[in-house]
Amino acid sequence: MLKSESSYEDETFKALDVKNIKKSLLENITFESCIFIQSNWQQATLNNCHFKNCNLSLIDLKGCRLQDTVFEECKIVGLDFYKCDKMLHPTFLKCVLQTCNFSDVKLKGTSFTSSKLREVHFTNTDLSETNCELLAPKEARMRAYSVQQLHPL
Repeated sequence: MLKSESSYEDETFKALDVKNIKKSLLENITFESCIFIQSNWQQATLNNCHFKNCNLSLIDLKGCRLQDTVFEECKIVGLDFYKCDKMLHPTFLKCVLQTCNFSDVKLKGTSFTSSKLREVHFTNTDLSETNCELLAPKEARMRAYSVQQLHPL
C-alpha cells in the first residue's frame, strides 16, 4: 500500500486501486523507475509527487487531482487527463506522452519541457502561460488554442 512522505523504487504496480488508501491523499511521494499498469486513481489527490523514469499506462484518472506533480523522463501512454477533476501546475520534463488526451483541460502554468508528444489531443485546452519546449511538436494535435498564449522557455 502507498503511503505519503515515502519513496518507491523499481516497483511494479498492476491494478493498483488508490481508493483503498486512507482519504486517497498521496503527498510528497517519490516514484523512481516504477511501472504502473491499469491502475485506478479515481478520486485520488496527488500533491507534490515526483515520478522519475516511470512507465504509466492506462491509468483511470476519473476525478483525480494532480497538484504540483512532476513527471520526469517518464513514458505516459493512454492517459485521459481530461477526466481529472483538477490539474494544478503539473510538469512534464523529458517525457514521452503517447495517445493521451488533454481535451477541455485548463493547463494554465503547465510545463512540457524537452518532451515528445505522439497522438496527444489538446482540443479546446487552455494552454495559456504554458511552457512548451517540445522535441516533436508536429506530431502533436494541438488545436483550438492560440499560439500567442504559449510562452517559450
